[in-house]
Amino acid sequence: MNRKGEGQESSFENAQTIIFFTVMMFAITILVFTFIFLLNSYESGLTAVPGEFKAEVLSLRFINSPECFAYQDPETKRIFPGIIDLNKFNEKQMQACYKTNEQTGKDEMNFRLQLESTLDYSVKTNKYFNADKFTMAKSVIVRDKDQFKTDKLFIYVQEGLI
Repeated sequence: MNRKGEGQESSFENAQTIIFFTVMMFAITILVFTFIFLLNSYESGLTAVPGEFKAEVLSLRFINSPECFAYQDPETKRIFPGIIDLNKFNEKQMQACYKTNEQTGKDEMNFRLQLESTLDYSVKTNKYFNADKFTMAKSVIVRDKDQFKTDKLFIYVQEGLI
């Protein structure tokens, strides 16, 4: 009976067991982190807001807000959503209505608005660089002096430039 040999086999088996558990712990750790990453990505995908929806909501201010282009009766102070006051349809009013940050504005949503009846003139936000992602069209009524006429408002949307 050689006890020296038996001890060496036992040490060898212990070393194999330690290596096995080390490799398994490493593999299990990688699997857990991968699962967490996939779960987080899935959750982000479920709660993401499409750019078209965000642009639609943001652009509602242009035709519904008196701070933008919506017509407001000077006597009654009543706001008429969907009616654009042509006197307000200019760059100065656009900057008061929707202005992006000077440093990071190019990364935000920017707009260019154009009426179908005045295709030679458009108003833009301060960081709009003619890199349209998509275009929306809205039927509106335009007030020009004391006349009201139907028109179409084209909203060109530039999403964040990277």
